[in-house]
Amino acid sequence: MSYYAARALNWKLAQYQLTKVIALFRIGATLRPKFTEIEWLHQNAFSAMSEAIRAQDWRRFEEAFQERHSGSDQFHEKYGYSFIHFVLPKNPPDMYDLSPKE
Repeated sequence: MSYYAARALNWKLAQYQLTKVIALFRIGATLRPKFTEIEWLHQNAFSAMSEAIRAQDWRRFEEAFQERHSGSDQFHEKYGYSFIHFVLPKNPPDMYDLSPKE
């Protein structure tokens, strides 16, 4: 959702969604200590996404998002979950209006 919000230049929604994802990853890292590399996602890819949102820079956001996507697949393969692959849907969910409300 953060991806599509950023693409629509709705930076507040993009940051809100990213903040929620980061919170879920922190919970996951706490509950599953063997996945300590989850912190890599937060420190590198997620922080780069957040910086791009603050700068309101779609290109930087998209690059950071693609890095996170690649890191996700590598993480799953490393821990024996190679059957899990993230695929970005071609379109955002129809039930959301992603346009900025400012």
